Amino acid sequence: MRKFELDPQAKFHLGLAARKERLRLNLSQVELSHAAGVSVSAISQLERGVGVGQLALGKICAVFGTTEVHLLTEISQDLAGISQAKVLLLIQVYELMAHVHQVESDFTSVTGDCTNSGV
Repeated sequence: MRKFELDPQAKFHLGLAARKERLRLNLSQVELSHAAGVSVSAISQLERGVGVGQLALGKICAVFGTTEVHLLTEISQDLAGISQAKVLLLIQVYELMAHVHQVESDFTSVTGDCTNSGV
């Protein structure tokens, strides 16, 4: 499945826009994934700014009642008032949060393995 090739700034803001819309509709990631027919992982990756396949984004936007172009247009309008330095700082914070999440996942995986093996 092809992913949108967006720069990190655009991916970050696309994720924020998607999360904002999901919360506006009062949907959990699980509920949105069921409604869109995509995995919870796809929703999570989109919201974290990792990227999303074009097909998945189209299905998610359909649940939102919008199009990919409209969502991306909203993002570009939001970015107009933000300085480049602030955007870069937000991206760095977001990447750090993603790294912390990965470390937590790795730790849970390791400790879960130890718990299951009786160690």
